[in-house]
Amino acid sequence: MLAAAALLASCSQDDALQNTLNGNEGLAPITISVATPDGMATRANAGGDEEVTRCLIQILDENSQPMEGYETPATMAGTEASGFTKTVMLNPAKTHRILFWADRGADYYTTAYGLDQVTMANDLQTPDIAYAAVTTWGGTETSTVITAELKHVVSKITLRTTTAVSQGKTLSIHVPTTYTGYNVNYERPINRTSNGSTYSMTLPAAVAANSDVFSFYVLADGEENQTLTLNNDGAEKKQENVPVKPDTHIILQGDVQQAGYAQVAFTANVNGAWGGTEIFREPEVGDGYTIDFATHTITLSGAELTEEMVNKALNGTGILVINGEIESSEMYNAINGNNQITELTLNDVTRIEDEALGGLFNLTSLTLPKVTYLGTYAFGGSGLLRSVSLTAAEPITVASNAFQAPTAHNFITLTLNANKRNEVNGNVWQGINWFNIIFA
Repeated sequence: MLAAAALLASCSQDDALQNTLNGNEGLAPITISVATPDGMATRANAGGDEEVTRCLIQILDENSQPMEGYETPATMAGTEASGFTKTVMLNPAKTHRILFWADRGADYYTTAYGLDQVTMANDLQTPDIAYAAVTTWGGTETSTVITAELKHVVSKITLRTTTAVSQGKTLSIHVPTTYTGYNVNYERPINRTSNGSTYSMTLPAAVAANSDVFSFYVLADGEENQTLTLNNDGAEKKQENVPVKPDTHIILQGDVQQAGYAQVAFTANVNGAWGGTEIFREPEVGDGYTIDFATHTITLSGAELTEEMVNKALNGTGILVINGEIESSEMYNAINGNNQITELTLNDVTRIEDEALGGLFNLTSLTLPKVTYLGTYAFGGSGLLRSVSLTAAEPITVASNAFQAPTAHNFITLTLNANKRNEVNGNVWQGINWFNIIFA
């Protein structure tokens, strides 16, 4: 992402600032700078993210109307490599809303009607790279240093193949809900398309296995997950439940050569930190364990669970799934106290002893299909827990204070095996009053 910093120039003394205001009818010079963090100018991927060549600024008054001189966006001087700057005159007694837009020029986006009505150039198949940000200055906020972050307004979609793809193959990806414009002031896309957007390419050369085939951008609001359709020379492969939203890089990965013609698996890996390391990674196979980064799953086949394995499998998310039996001592050493975990599934664990998984303060969902015993404070500290699934057919024992406190159960929806119906009285099970009890 880009970082924008607005600085009060030269006037470090109160008297000097007041003299400037008095001599300029209440206006003070402000130098606004937009800089690019190291490593963001170029990125290695199939399509390449080109450097932006212009950065525009538009300043609105207290009534959200363009300030005099900013009826249309003004161009900031500089380049992405050196940074963009512009000095403006503003009245610190008034609140101003400052809009920023950065792209590769008028061949890609039209900004003549203002940064609240940015639109794609008419001849584009899909949008180009672009960034935006909004900040305020003046009124009660007159700090000498004002910062804002410019983020991608587009979502980037990359098609990656695990097998070689032959030359001449025509591939396309259809995204059903997209837009052709962006309102920087409201920070959302505008002008929804009637049929979505499709990016298509006939491969000019063969693509090697484990390589990117192509990348493209779309403008999407991210309000609902979407079903993307890969068309492979007329055969279709659908990928459901993909969160297409601004400032997100989505990697569709699988056997592109056979997609639509054979039963092949695809995954959609989502990276919210676009400028960082892409989250797609081949599974890590070690001595007695496998880590699947796409599904956040650790499968143990003889190895002892470690904190390093857990952090790798989380892969920047809060989801953790573990296959294989784990001793409570391993849980305590590898998982206990991990505040990143929000959803935890232990598919083969049968017992969780006292305090084994305490300190999971952000845990909201817990799935334990084989557990038959939960000890005292097994999940102590999990005050945000709202869903617990205990679906073993065998008898289950749960300590009255297995969770944060006896009253914590009052907020938890509990899922039990259907053979436990006769053990439940209303929402009471094992002498504990739960928020709700359902049966699987």
